[in-house]
Amino acid sequence: MFNKKNKPKLSPEQKALVEEKEREEKRRGQILKDKIYPFLVAHTESIEDAKIQLQTMGLVIEQAFMNQKRKQKVSELTEMVGEFDKDATAKRYREFYDILADEPINVAADLINSMGNIIQNNERKEARMRKLSDLAIQFINDQR
Repeated sequence: MFNKKNKPKLSPEQKALVEEKEREEKRRGQILKDKIYPFLVAHTESIEDAKIQLQTMGLVIEQAFMNQKRKQKVSELTEMVGEFDKDATAKRYREFYDILADEPINVAADLINSMGNIIQNNERKEARMRKLSDLAIQFINDQR
């Protein structure tokens, strides 16, 4: 592994990302230690009770998020838009984004997953009907 002498140099952007990750980890640790743990100690009777309360709260948040996903449109995910102007490949995704922009997030995700399933099902169907001799096989030693 790397030691201090041969530690890889990080670009300023990479350093900023590492620092942001470290700040976020520290922030989350403080929330756990200074807020959530004392809350659970004060409001639960046992370890099992604390685990149930955590699980319940997690489910409540997840359900609220699912409800929001049903309403919120892809176009409201403003963080995505800036990513589409970086290069030609990203611009291709911009066109895909534009197709889905007015769909609720959960519908857009479902459409993407459905299309993947359609492709996979058709590949399986074609593979069952196609003859092996029709396949353009390239063997390792034939790479010319």
